[in-house]
Amino acid sequence: MKKSYFLWLCTFLYVSLSFGQATSDQKVTDKEKKESSLNIEFSVREDLINTLPPDYEVNQNQYIEIKLKDVNLFRYSVSLTEKQNNFINSTELSQGNTQIKIDPSTFGINDIELKVELSPIVLDKGIKNKIYEKRDKLDDLISNLDSLKLDNNKIVKKDTILLQDNSQYKKNSKKITELEDKISKEKKAILDIESRDNTFNGLVFNFNQKIEAYSKCIDSLNQMANYYQRFINTLYSDQPFEEIKERKYKIAREILKIEDVKELTSDAILKEAFSRLSKLSDCYYEIVKTYAEVKGASDLESGEAKSNEVKNNVEIIYSKIVTFNNQINKSVYNDFFKRLATVYDAINETNFNLTYYTLIVSDNADIINYDLKLTPFTNLPYSIETKPINYKYNVKIKGGVKIDVSTGIFFNIGLADHRYRFEQAYDENHNAQAGKSVLIRGNDWKSQFDPSLGVLFNVYKRSDSDFKVGWNVGISTNTERLNYYTGVSFLIGKSERINFNLGLAGAQVKTVVDTYDVKEGEYINMDVKDLPKDVPLMNPSPFRLGMYIGVSFNLLGTKNKETLSQITVK
Repeated sequence: MKKSYFLWLCTFLYVSLSFGQATSDQKVTDKEKKESSLNIEFSVREDLINTLPPDYEVNQNQYIEIKLKDVNLFRYSVSLTEKQNNFINSTELSQGNTQIKIDPSTFGINDIELKVELSPIVLDKGIKNKIYEKRDKLDDLISNLDSLKLDNNKIVKKDTILLQDNSQYKKNSKKITELEDKISKEKKAILDIESRDNTFNGLVFNFNQKIEAYSKCIDSLNQMANYYQRFINTLYSDQPFEEIKERKYKIAREILKIEDVKELTSDAILKEAFSRLSKLSDCYYEIVKTYAEVKGASDLESGEAKSNEVKNNVEIIYSKIVTFNNQINKSVYNDFFKRLATVYDAINETNFNLTYYTLIVSDNADIINYDLKLTPFTNLPYSIETKPINYKYNVKIKGGVKIDVSTGIFFNIGLADHRYRFEQAYDENHNAQAGKSVLIRGNDWKSQFDPSLGVLFNVYKRSDSDFKVGWNVGISTNTERLNYYTGVSFLIGKSERINFNLGLAGAQVKTVVDTYDVKEGEYINMDVKDLPKDVPLMNPSPFRLGMYIGVSFNLLGTKNKETLSQITVK
């Protein structure tokens, strides 16, 4: 029997704990989340976060969504500690696990910056000087011609005699004819010289143009390294994400020379980068082609020494370009372009915002404490002044009823077992009366004061007060019998750990069978020797009501480990 009562108590305790836990493990559907939630959203920036946090409140049956904006996950690791009563859940929201991996050791761009000095070839000036001399002479002839024509015009206007009789007019006309003939010959000579000059110097001039185009391709490719560095600076900026995003779009516009870049992916950046590398190769092959034409050109009859010097300079520059171009490592650029695309993709909302959910609010919680910590990384690509950020705020739980389980020691009042015995009946003169006996009753005071170990369900209204009143129901046992309780609980402290309880109690009390249950002053018509040695008791014992008092310890006063596992991070 003793073992049976103990098993009953253990079973009740198990069921109570399971029920109490079940109330804490309620799942929240997507519909309920939308309709019943507390949304906390703030910018995680040093200049904004160190302000007085607001007061938040949430119903116990709601869930909590915390959105952290403008948190640069490339600069900080983020942890959030959530405390519901005395149990703590500490979660690493981000520990370098951003959407895109960026290795700070690969930020160097020295390997992809092309540096070469290419000076244009100085063209052969010998023939050019002859052309300049011819043109100067031609200009003098034309000037003299114009002067003679002007003088004749004046003669025509002033002289009234016939022009054929004017000796000065005749003289001027003859000179004009001679000058016009000389001018015609000089123009033809200049055209002949320019035609011969274009055969070689024209090729050299074209070679210079190809060198200039090749230099521009180098500058264009080097610009990608500059854009890359600007993307890196943007990625590690401490500005709000909207500003970081706009800086990203601005750089993309400069690269692609288009306005609408918001929907573009890194593929467009990669395409432009590889296009610039391809153009450099095309420019190089144009130089090779033009060089072959210059080398095969014949020397001019005049200015031969000067032409040979120009051809030697072409050889030097070409050799320099060939050596430089052979040193360009295409695989390095392939890796660089991939890094460029990686950094471009890294600048997205996912890496600058975090969402944290508290899906389960413990039935026993009156307040939830949050402690947000942002710790700067130490392996940043360059010196960035980044300070740790710490932000604490609370969410008060309101409304609803709390249910928990407590166990403790209880004392019964008015439920003591009776002790019975048979004795010989005596008359008023203390003489034994034959054939009569009496029933002697006495209280078992031991059962009145023996403590019982019991379990109570406590139900009470949620409050952040240090003193709460609730209703309880439960059982206890001293291994001899089970006691049933219902009454009032007085819960002490915010975590409701200690409870004082009192109320109505019920139990089976040992009672004599009706056959021998005679009232005081009445007799049993039998001799003591004919009665049973032990007074027969009712089986089962009848149920009686009384009172109880007790002290219990709350087992679900704080959030347990199973509930902690329900908290999720996104």
